[in-house]
Amino acid sequence: MIDTLRRLGEKFNLLIERWLFFFILLFMLAGWLLGPAVGLAGARTLVPYLFAFMTWYTSLRCSWREFIRLSTHPGPILLVLILLHGCVTLFGWGVGNLVYADHPELIAGFVLCGAIPIGVTSAIWTGIVGGDVALSLTAITVDTLLSPLIVPAVILLFLGRSVSLDVQGIVTDLLLMVVLPSVVGITLNDLSGGTLYQRVKPFLGPFSTLSIGTVVAINLATSRHAILSLTVHRGFLLLMIMVVVLFGFMAGSFAPRCLKYDRKQEHAILYSVGIRNLSAGLVIALDYFPPLTLVPVLVAMLFQQPVAALSRMIIQTRRPRDAESPNGSYS
Repeated sequence: MIDTLRRLGEKFNLLIERWLFFFILLFMLAGWLLGPAVGLAGARTLVPYLFAFMTWYTSLRCSWREFIRLSTHPGPILLVLILLHGCVTLFGWGVGNLVYADHPELIAGFVLCGAIPIGVTSAIWTGIVGGDVALSLTAITVDTLLSPLIVPAVILLFLGRSVSLDVQGIVTDLLLMVVLPSVVGITLNDLSGGTLYQRVKPFLGPFSTLSIGTVVAINLATSRHAILSLTVHRGFLLLMIMVVVLFGFMAGSFAPRCLKYDRKQEHAILYSVGIRNLSAGLVIALDYFPPLTLVPVLVAMLFQQPVAALSRMIIQTRRPRDAESPNGSYS
């Protein structure tokens, strides 16, 4: 029985990793179309618990040992933090103010996209393209643990008094939903000798994935009325959000190449800057901001994985040329 469940779980995980974009899209459609009929918005109180579980599960891939080892050479991690929370946030804030100066709630959404920590799928994509997974996981760990400080600080820096912000509430939620589950998960991983994640992945992986979809559906159902009342051109808004997402990937690729990082580090930085923990952004947007703030975060979630896949294609087309060069990393 256990072996059967393990095989089913492994197949489900592989299927979702391959079709993550369509999976998220399916839950978005369910939240939009079925949410009002089944009262999905009423399940909003479940979101923090679902998110805490997702955070705990994904942190099982991280290690305090790698954290300590890479902390002696913090340059790449500092670069990730500066690019993500500085450059990307500044760019999103600039786009928001340029195009939607009369809609501070949308500007807040663009800022929130850069304020939230790195998404754990960045490590998955880093591994797929042969990047430095240890660097990616350590960047996730550092950014996650610092999120109670970084998130409110970035929001206050870029939005100032234009929004009424419950800093204490955000810090408390991040501690309970992100930091505490991460500390427990990382510690359990090290105590198990790094084997716990692979042992539980076939069983807990499907539940974690379903939790992501459920969080998206609940948040979309809760914000449906506000989105329908949106007065700006929806197509153009989608385009602007896409531009901000693309900028994150471009910044994550261009900066490490200019600084002469090796290919493995470059790929890790690319995905660490490009992929954000937008599920956390959804929770914060819904709890502490006007409903329309959710829109940039939600749409960015839809765009992230296709752009990550596009980045993988570009990396693969570069590899033959790199192999021909005496200085290339692939030979």
